[in-house]
Amino acid sequence: MKLAWDGDDGYVERKAPAPFGYLLALDLYDCNADVLDDVGLVYTFLELLVSRLGMTKQAPPFVFASPPGFPAKEGVSGWVPLIESGIQIHTLTCERFVSIDVYCCHRADRAMVLNIAEQFFAPKRHDMHEMPRGVHYRAGP
Repeated sequence: MKLAWDGDDGYVERKAPAPFGYLLALDLYDCNADVLDDVGLVYTFLELLVSRLGMTKQAPPFVFASPPGFPAKEGVSGWVPLIESGIQIHTLTCERFVSIDVYCCHRADRAMVLNIAEQFFAPKRHDMHEMPRGVHYRAGP
């Protein structure tokens, strides 16, 4: 809560405006390398994540394998546009690494996102961070 002077009897509590949304960033390390090049699996992951989080797709997921000629960048990238914002994923097969960003106008269920990611990619460890986006979006002039 932000405190504001009301000009008369001291400080009064005013609720800070909600941010535009939240970005949940999940990094997965030492994943199962056998699945990191699988376009179909990444597509299924995005579909399931959207469904389980109760979000609304604007279009089906867009999922692409890295083109040949980029050996350090082999893997899959995907994005699903949402009414609520979007989800993106990048896998790097040689590093056995996956990064997932869930951007939404409300907080995503962190435990659910991690649980689904663990089922698909079997990481040995992970990092997860959340940050508000558009903190001044509704603050007014």
